[in-house]
Amino acid sequence: MDTEKLRVRLRKLEDTVHDLRHLPSLTLTEYLSNKDRQAIVERWLQIAAQVCVDVGASVVAEYGLAAPDDLPNIFVTLGNAGLIPQELGQRMVGLTRFRNILVHDYLTIDPKIVFERSTAGLVDFDDFGKAVVALIEKHESQDRESSE
Repeated sequence: MDTEKLRVRLRKLEDTVHDLRHLPSLTLTEYLSNKDRQAIVERWLQIAAQVCVDVGASVVAEYGLAAPDDLPNIFVTLGNAGLIPQELGQRMVGLTRFRNILVHDYLTIDPKIVFERSTAGLVDFDDFGKAVVALIEKHESQDRESSE
């Protein structure tokens, strides 16, 4: 497993979520009237979600799991394999669908949902990052044990 590549991606995820958390606070009304802020938040959420998809796909490949038929099922596959909690896998499915709307269905984006994702929804990114770090640490520990 290329743990360094995964760690680089996870740092990008952490940085992006950190940036989202540290934007000056706006009320929903202020957010809805600020197109520049909406564009920034949408892009950063898209990047964070894409990092999760990329990391998830890498883990699926590294563990030799069957390739899922679509992006959201990457997280179902990881959950079914016990590599992440299944409940987290289901939350990540929703996050991936949200990412798909940001990327492909940009004409139908609901800014209220984006606002909610940019506040209460950031925990999904945190939880996924922690789950992958746990996998990395387990893998690195096994590598150390096998080389001794």
